[in-house]
Amino acid sequence: MTTQRHQFNEWLAVAGSVVLFLMAIPVFAVLIFVLRAALLAGAILGLGTGVALYVTSRRFRVWLNTFTEQVETYKGLRLSSDVAMHSGHGWARMIGAEVMVGADDLLPAVLGPVQRVEMPPVGQHVARGEMLFQLRRGDRSVAVPSPMDGIVVTNNEVLEREPGLVNADPFRRGWAVMLRSEPGVARDWNGLRRGQEAGAWFRGEVDRLLAAVQNDGGAVLTMADGGAVTRDFYMHIDDGAWRRVKETLGDRS
Repeated sequence: MTTQRHQFNEWLAVAGSVVLFLMAIPVFAVLIFVLRAALLAGAILGLGTGVALYVTSRRFRVWLNTFTEQVETYKGLRLSSDVAMHSGHGWARMIGAEVMVGADDLLPAVLGPVQRVEMPPVGQHVARGEMLFQLRRGDRSVAVPSPMDGIVVTNNEVLEREPGLVNADPFRRGWAVMLRSEPGVARDWNGLRRGQEAGAWFRGEVDRLLAAVQNDGGAVLTMADGGAVTRDFYMHIDDGAWRRVKETLGDRS
C-alpha cells in the first residue's frame, strides 16, 4: 500500500512538472517578444543618439574616429591611415563639415621635443599652402602649411600646456587647428594624398630625410641599425644638417 502511494506521488509530481512546463511556454514566449521589442527599441534609440551626437558634438566625432584609425610604421615613424597628407607634412581629417589639421610624425622627430606650438587666431582665413601653425624648440622651428582653404574655428588649447603631444600622439591628441571648410573643399581634398598614395609618399619622405642627414659624416654613426629615426635622432642634426633637412622637407606642391 505504501509503495503504491509512493509511486502515485511520483507520478503526480511528474504530471505537475509537465503542467507547469506547458504553462510556462507562453510566458517565456511573451517575455522573448517583449525583450526583443525592447532590444530593438534600444538599438533604434542608441543609433538615433549616436547620430545626434555626431552632428552636434565635435568631441564625440573625434572620439568615434579613434576606432577606425590604423597606423603604419616605417623606419620608426608613424602615419595614420585615416588622414590626407599635404606636401608640407600637414595632415587633414574631415570631421563633419570641419577639418582637423596637425603635423605628421616626421616634423617633430627632426625638431625634437616640441616646446611651443604657435597657432593662428580663431576666425583667420587661411589658403591652401599658407603657413597655418609652427612648431618650436629652442631657436629651431618648422612651419606647417594649411592643407586646404578654410577659416580657423578653434585651436587645440591642450597644446599650450602639453606641446609634447605633437611628438607623443601626432594624429590624435596632438592635433593643432580645426578649420571650417569652404566651398572649394572637394578640390582641396582631392589634391591631398590618401591611402596607399599617402603611405608611399611618406616612406619616400622618410628615406629622403635619412639621406639628407647621412650626408653629414658625423651622423652616419648613429644609424648602424641600417637607418631608422630614433627618439634621439634630432640630437645628431647639427646646424648644417638642419639647413639641409629643412630644404629637403620643404613644400613641393
